Amino acid sequence: MTDLATGIQTLLDSEQQLHKLLDEQQYEQFLQQQEMFGKQLKACISSLTEAQLISAIAPLNQLQERLDTLQSRAEKVGQDLKEQALILQRNKKKINAYK
Repeated sequence: MTDLATGIQTLLDSEQQLHKLLDEQQYEQFLQQQEMFGKQLKACISSLTEAQLISAIAPLNQLQERLDTLQSRAEKVGQDLKEQALILQRNKKKINAYK
């Protein structure tokens, strides 16, 4: 059970790091860390027995809820960055047009 608790805590810590990267607007690093997080999650789940998974339903549900929130937030940040890039591109074209 200690390995299970440690594994889930590691995943929760990683999820917090992903939120921090979004807070700091480091979207490219967020995407890289998100991919590594997915691999960690898969390895953790794959290493558990059925009995361990059953005993970990509550923490895994909590993790799922937090990941859903993270995913929604990441999509919004990504869309905001695309909009900012488009605005900057338009402004650059306007500046070049005035030259």
